Amino acid sequence: MRANNAVVDKVLELSEERKHLQQVLNRYLRNPDDIATLFATNIRNLREEIDTLEQQRQHLRTSRALEPPNDVWRAAAEYCRLIRHGLHLTSNQLGFMRDMMSPNVVFNAAYGPEAIMQHWFFMNWFGEVDVELKGWEMTDGNSLVAITTTSVTITKHTLRNVFPHLRTIDNSDRNGKLAEQLLLQRLVMRGSTRFEWDDSTCRVTRVIAQSDMMTPILHLLGNLEDVSRVFEQALISPEFQWNQMLYHNPIPLRCSSPTHSPVPRLY
Repeated sequence: MRANNAVVDKVLELSEERKHLQQVLNRYLRNPDDIATLFATNIRNLREEIDTLEQQRQHLRTSRALEPPNDVWRAAAEYCRLIRHGLHLTSNQLGFMRDMMSPNVVFNAAYGPEAIMQHWFFMNWFGEVDVELKGWEMTDGNSLVAITTTSVTITKHTLRNVFPHLRTIDNSDRNGKLAEQLLLQRLVMRGSTRFEWDDSTCRVTRVIAQSDMMTPILHLLGNLEDVSRVFEQALISPEFQWNQMLYHNPIPLRCSSPTHSPVPRLY
């Protein structure tokens, strides 16, 4: 019964609206001057709106013309975009490092654009690298922090090159058991990358990157003793930073080709 009443009310409401529209239409049909006035008012409003939009367009064009060609925001955003899925030694990645990084750029505890490239080169020891940008934190005019979530998969290649001390012939000892637990596990790590910018050279002068690798490893293994065993001879730290000895033997950086694997091997 209530549903029927609602339908009736809706029909009556539509009927009243139709009557009102018909009354307005009849009024304008009887008085052509009202129609002319209505059109004139609408045309005037449209012209004012067009003028406002044109002013906004000119303002945007002027603002963009005054912006510097490069700044820390653009450099950081492009960096995060280019390394989203690791390093593939493309011309875009190499060109960015050459043009936007200072020749003496500080990268964690190493120096030079080559150190940054090598960091991402070594990342290919993991599987399915994905660095997701979560947000930004502005510290001052020439410094910016990218908040990231880095996801990687531990593969046999990872165990062989990053955690070689866990490899055994038959996985019968404790280290071998840990390797079995880690194999094919997906690690999701919260982290950040800080960029510092030099206005005089329009280049990045410092990049400090870190991610919390310890938390997901602890979640997988369940105790700090095993976590300590995993990292004690690893080539990567709990902060997801590479052992400095890796940077002592620079890897030639060149554009990759379909026939050349970009993944380095220690042995």
